Amino acid sequence: MELNIIVAMDLNNGIGMNGELPWDAPADIAYFKKQTYGCTVIMGRKTHDSIVNARGAGLAGRRSIVVTRNPDRVTSGAMTVEDPYAALTQIQRDSTAWIIGGGQMYRALLPICDNLFVTVIRQEFECDTFFPEIDPKVWRKDHVSKRMSDEKNPTMCFRVYSNELKRKSRKGANNW
Repeated sequence: MELNIIVAMDLNNGIGMNGELPWDAPADIAYFKKQTYGCTVIMGRKTHDSIVNARGAGLAGRRSIVVTRNPDRVTSGAMTVEDPYAALTQIQRDSTAWIIGGGQMYRALLPICDNLFVTVIRQEFECDTFFPEIDPKVWRKDHVSKRMSDEKNPTMCFRVYSNELKRKSRKGANNW
């Protein structure tokens, strides 16, 4: 099973303001859908609420697990669990699962993820929620592609990182 994080951030690692994305980037939304469609997504309740508020529904084509201490507030048919590690017990049979936010979920699960799929919006925005620093001793940048701005999108970079510590531990486990 592969556990990935997908996140969009500004130049200061900002990921949200008042429970919403502070930018409009349809190309990033399309990238998010392409990566996560058909998979399980894990999110905190605030992220779930922001998705439902923006779309009027949960994420189609994905099994959603919402981490919340208040499951009565989740109305979109998503599975609820009380903590991030309980969510992990629900994805054992999945080939790929995605952590999609918010800040608390990213901080809790970043150390055990296999890959990071990071969209960097090449601007600064007012944000109240931030993604943790990406430690270059842990995360190796494997791929970068850039998308220039157009009438609907700001300039952005799509970056994919792999967890070197996990990769090395897997490789070492096979060398006995």
